[in-house]
Amino acid sequence: MNENDNKETMGTTPATEESVVKEEKTPSKSQLWREYRKQKRQAKRAALEAEYENAPAFIRVFRLHILKPLIWILVILAILAVGGYYAYTMGAMDWISNEIVKECESKEVTQEEIYAKSPLDEEGQKTIDALPTYPEDDTWTICVYMIGANLESNGEDDLSELVEYETSPIHAETYTEVRTKHRNDINRFISEIGEKGMSLPDYFYIPTNPVASVTTDTTEVVVSEEEGCGSSDLDEMMAADFGDNIKIVVQTGGAKRWSNPLINPNKTQRFEVSSGRMDEIESMPLQDMGSVDTLADFLTFCKEEYPADHQILIFWDHGSGAFGYGNDEIFYSALSLADLRTALTQVYGENPEKTPFELIGFDACLMAGVEACHELNGYGKYLAASEELEPGNGWDYTTWITAFASDGATNGAKIAQEIADAYMDYYMEENIRYEGLCSEETCEFSCIDIAKAEETYQAYCNLMETALITATEDQGVLADLGRAGQSTIRYAEYCYDIYNTVDLGTFVDQLIERFPEESSAVKDALNEAVLYHRQNGYISDSQGMSVYFPVDLSSLTGFAYYLDYVYNIAENESVQALYYYKLGGCLNEELTEYVKTLGCDDVPVLNLEPLIALQEEAVTIEDGNYSVAVDSETQNLIQGYTMTLAKFDDENDCITYFGNDNYAY
Repeated sequence: MNENDNKETMGTTPATEESVVKEEKTPSKSQLWREYRKQKRQAKRAALEAEYENAPAFIRVFRLHILKPLIWILVILAILAVGGYYAYTMGAMDWISNEIVKECESKEVTQEEIYAKSPLDEEGQKTIDALPTYPEDDTWTICVYMIGANLESNGEDDLSELVEYETSPIHAETYTEVRTKHRNDINRFISEIGEKGMSLPDYFYIPTNPVASVTTDTTEVVVSEEEGCGSSDLDEMMAADFGDNIKIVVQTGGAKRWSNPLINPNKTQRFEVSSGRMDEIESMPLQDMGSVDTLADFLTFCKEEYPADHQILIFWDHGSGAFGYGNDEIFYSALSLADLRTALTQVYGENPEKTPFELIGFDACLMAGVEACHELNGYGKYLAASEELEPGNGWDYTTWITAFASDGATNGAKIAQEIADAYMDYYMEENIRYEGLCSEETCEFSCIDIAKAEETYQAYCNLMETALITATEDQGVLADLGRAGQSTIRYAEYCYDIYNTVDLGTFVDQLIERFPEESSAVKDALNEAVLYHRQNGYISDSQGMSVYFPVDLSSLTGFAYYLDYVYNIAENESVQALYYYKLGGCLNEELTEYVKTLGCDDVPVLNLEPLIALQEEAVTIEDGNYSVAVDSETQNLIQGYTMTLAKFDDENDCITYFGNDNYAY
């Protein structure tokens, strides 16, 4: 039986009486509501017509047919009028805002105004001027390791499908069997053709928005309206005026999108930057910029292909102080300070006879620290970096490269000073121009003698060793250190509780009375190490070099960073043990054995009973003042305190909080 026969048979099947009768459906609530509203409108209309049945014709027509539409027309006109006024007002405000910005940009700013915001380090300048310089015809290579990250991509993604496919498993937690199989097949294919000297066609690496090349008309390249910070700094390098004796080599990667039309996010590329141009010199498969091997390969390339009398190494991206540098947003990787030293060691050996780099610079946040100097010791003569967070625009490359090129005879310290001055002058000028329109940038920049910074590091370790030994006899030292840390300058204002980066000089100043000899040794070494530094704002008293000290561990992230520092970063056992003791109130077996080698037979566990009792102590309120009775032994254990002020409302059974008071005495 075919389909048509089946339909015909079904259509002629006799129906019983029961099957013909259809069950009446119960209307839904929405149907009942619509019917009710319809009946109500009809009743209202009938009542209105009855009311005006005997009215004159013009009144009847106006009331029944004109009034309601007229009201709606007036309402619509009112909405349009309000919208038009709002649009006009917004347009006027935009115009006013643009005029204000133009006025700010055209404002003349004098050098005296800039120096009033951030004075020159005149003593430091004299120190640098007294250093020997190199002949003016010497050659220089500036090697820039640029990890773009989100500073460049601004959240945009131009990676090709293949690159997304290759890199996502590296940071994904799980894989499906099919995805893993496909990845293995692709990797096998790439490996097999690679053995024959072949590679995948270039079209696999074309980004979502095309980049410029010798075969691409640059007018067709799609460039983001928002320029990335890395691309902006490359523009600044090209805008600088310098000659053939200076070579700038840049390696790019680690960002999902670049606004510079020459840079392909799906490749690791190398460029030579000169005045007015930027030329690609090598394009490679995408590499993890947070890998030691990738950095070592770049250093080897610069060493072999761009030899010079003197070399400068610049690290561009995010900085995390003692916790390292860089953020490759494709591979989700970074480089620890130890990784930096490992890469340098792979290329230049464990103890190079000659310091490879005249200057190492970090265009990154929080990198002017003793930990960074300690790891770079032997590989760079001078360090150019900031203790504080850097604004997104980073260094002013045009100004400092042009100044460096025009110097003739110079040295790494002088170049670092020019970087510092260009950096600070730029942001101080911005602060003056836009004063009142936006918050003021608080900045700091230092030029550091790395070898002398190593002496500072060792002096600090000696101070911590003395503090550790004393703490085994008087645990109040732990609170003294905490109070000293709270009283010093702390950097990364909005994430103090994560990085716990403090100004070394002002921190040690708080400890001179308790440990005069050791603290003075740190200060003397610090003054020798920091050759030049400038700052402004609330960090105006900073002294040029920072250190990690666990002051505030209130966040889980900060606690994780603290453990990373204690277990993995701290190389000096006294620092490791003291930091451990400060938070833990005791030491593990390994650190206990170490402290015994210092002549301490016993490391007492912190007695928490006085602090527990303090929590239960009643608050006394008298003459508008409140107080809590604390004996001297307990006071000796307190690092910090906060009073939470609140009022209990018996009538409404609620609590009103007025805030916290950290200024109790």
